[in-house]
Formats: sequence, C-alpha cells, structure tokens
Amino acid sequence: MLALCFTGLPLPSLAEITVAALTLGYPLNHATPMKTTRELTAIIEREGDGYVALCPELDVASQGDTIEEARANLIEALELFFETASPNEVRERLHEEVLVTRVKVAV
Repeated sequence: MLALCFTGLPLPSLAEITVAALTLGYPLNHATPMKTTRELTAIIEREGDGYVALCPELDVASQGDTIEEARANLIEALELFFETASPNEVRERLHEEVLVTRVKVAV
C-alpha cells in the first residue's frame, strides 16, 4: 500500500475514513452532515400590524409582516435553536405532547 502524506504520517484507510464519517453523521455520498426532520406545531396569530408565530413544543417564537413570513421566520428560529442548543437543553425544553383545541367559555 502506498500512502502519501505531507506530515510524514500514513493516510488513514478508506475503512477508517468511512467509520469516522458515519460516526460524525456524514452520509457517504454527501459532504454535509445528515439532517433529520421533525414535525412541530406552529401557532400563528395576528398581533398589531403583523403576525407572531409560536412553537409550543419548544417555546420558540418569531414574527413577520405576513403569515408566510412569520412561519418562515419561525422555521429559521427553530433550525437555529436545534443547531446551537445542547442535547440536554433540547430534552429539557421539548414537550413531546402538545394538544391544540378550541373550548367554549361563558362570557
């Protein structure tokens, strides 16, 4: 086996590279980490001249001038949360079961 390396150390084998890539979450045919998707709740309500979007599972909120903008901004805020929060923080904040319903109240 011929291994060339400028540091003088032998290059890792393909098997070693594959194991390291999979351990770090990289698919073998892509250069970016694998991402999963999660379905969360978005509650959007009008507030003043705009809209506020809330994800009750994580208590993350955002806003926008339109419903679509508030929704897109909430998605961005959630993605940033998942990118920066520790696994422990995600576990502590995540409410797995959120029920949204309507109720009748005597007024």
